[in-house]
Amino acid sequence: MKRIASLLLCLILFFTVFSLPALAAGKEYDIKELGLTVSVPKYHSGYTRDMAEDDPALTVLGLDPQTVREHLESIDAYLLCLFPQNEYSIAINFFDVSYLDTSALSGQQFCDFIAELYDGSDTFTLLEDPSLYEHPQGSFVKYNILYRDEDLLTYSWEYCFPEEGGYLRFKLSRNDNPNTPADQQLMDDLIDSVHFYAKDSAPVSSTPEPASGPDSFDLDKYPFLYYDAEDSTTFEVPNSWEEAGASEDTEWAHVKYVHRENPAAFFQYGSMDFMDKLKEKNGDLPERGLTFLDDTFLKDQVLGDLEGIGPVEIQEYGKTQTSFCRFTVTEGDFAGFTYYVHLKFGQLYLFQFSKDCAPGYDADCASVLSSTMIVSYLPSLAPLATP
Repeated sequence: MKRIASLLLCLILFFTVFSLPALAAGKEYDIKELGLTVSVPKYHSGYTRDMAEDDPALTVLGLDPQTVREHLESIDAYLLCLFPQNEYSIAINFFDVSYLDTSALSGQQFCDFIAELYDGSDTFTLLEDPSLYEHPQGSFVKYNILYRDEDLLTYSWEYCFPEEGGYLRFKLSRNDNPNTPADQQLMDDLIDSVHFYAKDSAPVSSTPEPASGPDSFDLDKYPFLYYDAEDSTTFEVPNSWEEAGASEDTEWAHVKYVHRENPAAFFQYGSMDFMDKLKEKNGDLPERGLTFLDDTFLKDQVLGDLEGIGPVEIQEYGKTQTSFCRFTVTEGDFAGFTYYVHLKFGQLYLFQFSKDCAPGYDADCASVLSSTMIVSYLPSLAPLATP
């Protein structure tokens, strides 16, 4: 029965993570079993092993503290926070290690230990290798990882800390969407808020000054993630921008964002089937598959023949080194507009940036491009391994 209850709770939590209302507004948790306090951003529902009977999070899910406790114990968790508006979760786990006292290891030795745990499995891929993250009370090991479970992909930033008898893991996870640089920054801030105290004494607040307290741990200062379900592309949008209706004269556009301080400044994103457009113009194409349709082909064979645009450059952005052909229109209604276009496997991905400037506009545009991930063809996702 316990196993069935845990499985049911897993399903409830998974399908509810996207629809729960915001229940907390910046909160510091005291996890006595682990001897630590931690500040978690607002807009979440928090579940612990010692929840009160009248906790609002229980009311929403129709659960009782005992059911939650059994579920958390089944996954070695002491805290689970669900963020409905941002589609991710944060968990704190403690894992037993009976054969090694990890607290006696140096920072680099513990880093090597964590790396060995993830060596040689086909159910996950390290997207960023383990490295040390320094904290006033010791060294954490941080890494970015992709887990595969049949059709479910889970992307996580994880931070581990050595403890006598095992190790702690602080984990931020997204289902089916890659992590963003904002996820890493959020976790850095969360780890900085952690304070370990002697388990037989009263906790010491990790936020002695109001300016650094949990109320100032505001998700509004972080970019938010845009996910395009039509072409499986994600990118970060700085919080100085807001969504507006796509322009009617750009049928390829999926979404448009305007600057809050200067609405004349905007950018649009969209995509189109480039193969069909090419066939309309040139008829049958050489039997070379789709691999030859890349940015070099786009620059040399397509854009190079166009009039009314400036020089075309291929530039790379971000950790995934996604390349874009960059050019600026010099004539006509769109004179002064800058385009970044990417061609892969017959699909054309386009960003259009207006000529009007706004505070931080150039930096924001570069940030959007650097965060762009075209999920449908990331090498780490194909082929998917079966657990």
